[in-house]
Amino acid sequence: EKGNSSAMSSLGWMIQNGRGTAKDNKEAVRLYRQAAEKGEPFAMVELGWMYQQGRGIAKNEAEAVRWYRQGAEKGDSWGMVNLGEMYEKGQGIAKNEAEAVRWYRKAADTGHSGGMGRLALMYEYGQGIAKNEVEAVRWYRKAADQNDAWAQNALGVMYAQGKGGLSRNIYDAINWWTKAADRGDDSGRKNLEKAGVRYPRGSRRDNLEAWGTAFIGQLLLSLLLAYVLFTAFHKKAAEGSEAESTEETPASAGRTQSDDPPVVKYPTLVAAEPYAAT
Repeated sequence: EKGNSSAMSSLGWMIQNGRGTAKDNKEAVRLYRQAAEKGEPFAMVELGWMYQQGRGIAKNEAEAVRWYRQGAEKGDSWGMVNLGEMYEKGQGIAKNEAEAVRWYRKAADTGHSGGMGRLALMYEYGQGIAKNEVEAVRWYRKAADQNDAWAQNALGVMYAQGKGGLSRNIYDAINWWTKAADRGDDSGRKNLEKAGVRYPRGSRRDNLEAWGTAFIGQLLLSLLLAYVLFTAFHKKAAEGSEAESTEETPASAGRTQSDDPPVVKYPTLVAAEPYAAT
């Protein structure tokens, strides 16, 4: 009987996605329900998703929550993530970010990259838990190391902005954005474009040249800023000494806006899009 419920779940998924047969959401729902009523966690979560999206059945977020919970309580990691998302957004249940964090952590503890990424996001913005960017980076990295494109882009942003105890490093940011883009993440691709890196990338040599160009550009900007600050400081010191000797007004009185160091502007980065439900 357990084998039959697994077979029903698999068949439902194939029919839902049109693998080897015509797509039929209503038939997929029927099979998922049969398998879910036999205690199949995967089917419970898929049935919840069909209710959430209104595919093959009338949309009902409360029913989605009910089935996600059943799947999550039976150990399905996606059920945990999806239930956490419903709590986070207040869909089908009262909004409760602390409860969302609890379910994301449960999923993360099973090794699920989606749970890790969501938990990192909650830490980064202090939603449902005390804000802790260091913990956010730790969980983003865990998910990114599992080739989660969403987390790879997010980790790249943390490097680019120097958040979570990381030194600001555009080279590492580009590395993670490239990995995200290689896995089809549009936010990673857009961040590469904003950083001036060509994508789709060419040869490894082309990619290294692009990274080197970005690094050199950042270094030159830093040197330019240091030079302007150094020049402005000595100019101010010289004017101050002259003012003291002639008892004139301080040098700052004649200071113009052009004497101020330039503001080095970094591109506005593209935040990761939310995870898909499944």
